[in-house]
Amino acid sequence: MSESVERGARRILGRTVPELAAWAVALLVLVVFFLQNRSVVRVRMLLWTVETPLIWALLVAAALGFLLGAFRIRITRRG
Repeated sequence: MSESVERGARRILGRTVPELAAWAVALLVLVVFFLQNRSVVRVRMLLWTVETPLIWALLVAAALGFLLGAFRIRITRRG
C-alpha cells in the first residue's frame, strides 16, 4: 500500500484522529464551562453597572486581557 493511501486512512474530514479528539475535548470543556456559568451577576466599572450572565463577563474580560497583552507585545517589539 502506498504512503498517500495510509495517510488518507488516518484522516477524517481533513484532520488526523488526534486533532479531532483534541477539538472534541475542547468543545466539550467549552460547553460545560458555558452551562455552569449561566447565572446573572452584577458587574461594576467606574460609573456603570450592568447585569449580565457570568460567562459573558468572563469572555469580555478574557478578550480585553488578550487584546491588551497583544498591544503590549506589539509596542515592546517596536521599541
